[in-house]
Amino acid sequence: MLRGFLFLLALSGCTYTPHPGARFGVPVGAQVIAQQGSQSGIQRFTTQEHEIYRDATGIMTARPVILQRGTLRQYAVLTNVRRRAPNAPRLVHVATHDRLLDYRRHDRIYSHCIDGCQRAEIGAIYLSEADFRTAARDGLYLLADGARQSYEGTVPAEAFARVRAAADAPGSL
Repeated sequence: MLRGFLFLLALSGCTYTPHPGARFGVPVGAQVIAQQGSQSGIQRFTTQEHEIYRDATGIMTARPVILQRGTLRQYAVLTNVRRRAPNAPRLVHVATHDRLLDYRRHDRIYSHCIDGCQRAEIGAIYLSEADFRTAARDGLYLLADGARQSYEGTVPAEAFARVRAAADAPGSL
């Protein structure tokens, strides 16, 4: 009984601090995550990862992001490709329909270590402002060709639209 009372007393001193960019009443998957670097002043607007591909050996997640400082902006899609097979993913190129995209690998890591780790390649697909606007209307179909496997799926239009609206909002951070 005393232990339960002390536990409740300890909890009463805790305060809930929402994640930056969180909006009350908005489901977690629909939130835009807005952050600002304390040293750089760079603002980042993104969403949680969206799983766009899954089969027995591979998973691909993606999320749109806008980075800005002052009037300068960079548009991209952050990717995470994981393999549940013996060899790590190694993307060769990423395309949308018949056009190659500017994909850059950032790292190859072990991730999602719950029941053994999965080998992953994380990277970014850099987009123009016009491509980002089109994706906010139509979504972005991706075909990621790898040395061992190909992955394809569509990043939802609403994710791009939410990120764009948050970055365009006056006084967003």
